[in-house]
Amino acid sequence: MKVLIIDDDTVRINPLKSYLTLCGFDTELCTGVDDAMEYIEQNIDSIDIILLDIMIPNGELLSGSDTRNGKETGLHFFKKMREIYHGPVVFYTVIRRRELVMSFIGDDKRADYLTKPQEPAKIVEKIYEMIAA
Repeated sequence: MKVLIIDDDTVRINPLKSYLTLCGFDTELCTGVDDAMEYIEQNIDSIDIILLDIMIPNGELLSGSDTRNGKETGLHFFKKMREIYHGPVVFYTVIRRRELVMSFIGDDKRADYLTKPQEPAKIVEKIYEMIAA
């Protein structure tokens, strides 16, 4: 299964990427919205799930959006990404304001939310849950 991780904090996310690889997942890491959108466009049929951070740099793709200086970039990127990618997405973020995240997810049953940090096994459990849904 292909897991795309979109997160700019490589120091903290690389151990998770390694863990997922050890669990048998094929993982790809994009550190910004521009390279993430390009990757999604080029590999849309092979992505099984996306782990998406919320606080990431705007990039060119969202340069005109009010992302609160990058604090909500992932939420705006989610809306843009949903124009082409309709598979499961898990927001994985330090933001504890569930109501904010859920306001962007709406009634999208293919999206959910986990706060950082989480035990890697919990993330794997959520990945399987979302893919099975």
